[in-house]
Amino acid sequence: MDVLVVDDDPLPRRALARLVRMLGHRPIEANGAEALELLGSEPIDVVVSDYDMPDVDGPAVLAAARSSGVAFVFHTGNPVAASLTGAPVLAKPTTLDSLREALEEDAWR
Repeated sequence: MDVLVVDDDPLPRRALARLVRMLGHRPIEANGAEALELLGSEPIDVVVSDYDMPDVDGPAVLAAARSSGVAFVFHTGNPVAASLTGAPVLAKPTTLDSLREALEEDAWR
């Protein structure tokens, strides 16, 4: 599975990408603006995105993913705000098991 990992901070983005790789999936790392470009040009199965980002925020990435028909999960330290979007939410910090469960979840497909 190709997983677009979106966060403006490279440290949590790399950490999440490492977990994605450990689960046997291919992570593609991006910030919010890069994610919008990649959604139109790369084969993406699911987006896992931070909510609070400067420039292009999580809800903008969610809208682009939905318009592209790509599954979406928020990965955020602000789960209350993210839950208001109706998208599934994976709270930070993330464990390997919680990420596995989120990626296997049928609700976001």
